[in-house]
Amino acid sequence: MRNSKPIEIDDKKITVYELTVAEILEIGNTKAIKEKSTDLNDFKTILDDYLPKALLGVTVDDLMQMAPSDLKKIYDIFREVNATFFDVARSVGLGELLSQLTEAIQKDFLKLLVGSFTTGTTTS
Repeated sequence: MRNSKPIEIDDKKITVYELTVAEILEIGNTKAIKEKSTDLNDFKTILDDYLPKALLGVTVDDLMQMAPSDLKKIYDIFREVNATFFDVARSVGLGELLSQLTEAIQKDFLKLLVGSFTTGTTTS
């Protein structure tokens, strides 16, 4: 049985799940990840497709409305719930790959977040 842990942020009940091996491989085999796409639409599509496998009770749009400190709380619990995967990945030499993946996710999510602000603002 896979691990899970509940968290509540701004009255929103979220459950963070441990990813299965099949889900991890599926995410790693997406075309955008393999090609290291920097297209924000590709990144949003990946999040839309795979977020429900890791987080129940929250959508990408919900995440975009959260404070960065709340996103960090969710990410920290995700790392805790998926600790075995991260440990195994490091033990077989995938530590650098995990670091690159984490950096890419953070950078691309930030781009997506900034892009959402520019659509609702006007220039003076």
